Formats: sequence, C-alpha cells, structure tokens
Amino acid sequence: MHPPYPGPSSHPAPCVCQHVDLEKAVRTRTVPKFDALYQPQYSDILLSTANHHWLTGDREIVNLGGGRIQGVIASMYTGIREPALARIAGDCAVPLLGHVYTPQCQIEGGPRLIGLIMEPAEKINFKDYVTLEAKEGLKNEMINLLERLHGEYGIIHGDVTPCSFMRWKGELRFVKFRASRLFNEGPENFRGERNVSYLCPNKLCEERRPGIDFNFPTDPIEDWYALALVVYEIYTGCGPPKLDYNNYDNIHVSPRERKLPDLKLIEDETIRNWMVDIFRKGGCLINTATA
Repeated sequence: MHPPYPGPSSHPAPCVCQHVDLEKAVRTRTVPKFDALYQPQYSDILLSTANHHWLTGDREIVNLGGGRIQGVIASMYTGIREPALARIAGDCAVPLLGHVYTPQCQIEGGPRLIGLIMEPAEKINFKDYVTLEAKEGLKNEMINLLERLHGEYGIIHGDVTPCSFMRWKGELRFVKFRASRLFNEGPENFRGERNVSYLCPNKLCEERRPGIDFNFPTDPIEDWYALALVVYEIYTGCGPPKLDYNNYDNIHVSPRERKLPDLKLIEDETIRNWMVDIFRKGGCLINTATA
C-alpha cells in the first residue's frame, strides 16, 4: 500500500528578522529575510585558504589538515537561508559540518557565506537498484522521507530531483535546500532556484497563480509531483523531458500541453494509480491511453 498524498498541515508562521544569528534561526524555526552576516567558526573555511580537489560538478572534497574538518561542499552560491533550513530539517537532511566564505565578496565588512560543507554521503545511482524489490524499497524510503519532512519539520523541499537524495551512513537523506521554505512562509522571504523539468504543472499556470514567481514552492503537492517523476525514473530509467531554460515560452507552458510520462511502462497497478492520483492533484490532464 502507498500512503496517500497528505493534506496541508497547520504550522505556526515563522517570524522574519533582517539580521539573525544562524543558531537562533535554527532554535526558533525562523529563517532570515536577508543574508545576515554569520561569523565564521572553526569548522568554516575561506576559499582562499582551503586545500580541496574537485569531486563531481559543484561538489568538492574539503580537507584543511590537522584533523579540523573533512567533508563535501554540498552547495555553492547559497545564502544563510539554506543552512538554516537544512538544519531545521533535522534527521531528514545530511548533517552540515561548516560553511564556505569568500573574502572577495563581503557583506557588512566581513566575508560572505556562499557555500555549505556537509558530512560525506553517497550519491544515489538508480542503476544499482535492479530488482523490483530493490526499486520498491527505494521508492518507499523516498515517500517516507518526504512525509517526515512535511509532517515533522513543516518544510517544503521545493526542488525534489534524483540529485536531492543522498545516503548518509546507510540512511536516505535530503540535500539541496536552496529552494526550500517553511510552511506558511511568504514569497517575500525567498530567493531559491528550482529544476524546471520537475515543476508541477499547476505551478506554471499563471491563471491560478498570478504574479507569483514560478520558483516559489506554494504547496506540498509540488514536492509529491516531483517525487512521482523521480519514482517513474527509478522504475523505467526515463527522466522528464529536458526544457529549454533560455526559452520563457517553453518553460511556462500550459498544464494541458505538458506531457506526462508513459504510465503504461509502469506494470505495477498500485504504483501507477499512485502516480495518476498525484499527477491529477498537480494539475495534469491524464490521458487514459497512456495510463
């Protein structure tokens, strides 16, 4: 059995502070409105002093020597919101070790926070999940993780993709909280970016959400829609079609024009019905010929 899409929960609205210490932000479940200056601690690094080497893409292994810190740069070009939300997410997120600052870009006379360092974790390779039992297990882990992020921590991830999951000490965890927000948090406090290929169609319908930046996650169903696409990729090896980010009309297409994956490739009726339910709630018109 698959858990149904959970309805909106009631969470207290966070207060907004212009300059807030990161520890206070986590303790009080608030996020700063702007990139407040957070003084570097012993576990933080300046890019000009770190000894590091590339791992893949924007992820780097960091080792300062002397046993002070060794981890992975998990996000670059971030602000103080992301580490606050990643830490509020508790055991749904890969733990953070420190932060990355650059002296070249300063704020309030000090080095600016631009990146996060997390504990080493393993990327998820769907090709490692060959049997139906293995795929079912990974799917259930992802569903349970997203349920807990919403229900226990009141956070909408906002950018659920295959790259948003990593395995830390055997446990599935979320990374990449740049597009996340607390429940009941308004768009004025948001500067995130999302993968357009996984956006929920009702997010792109200007008639339903006039004047709201499509980057801003407004409802938990957007996470569930993206997760359904991820689960589809686990079972079929087919990801969503790539969109042209340079073509505004291509990104902001009508929900009626967005193509659903071919659900006939999903042989398990329970999984297929779970996907259809989520896609409908996400604003897609379901073509019965492919479902």
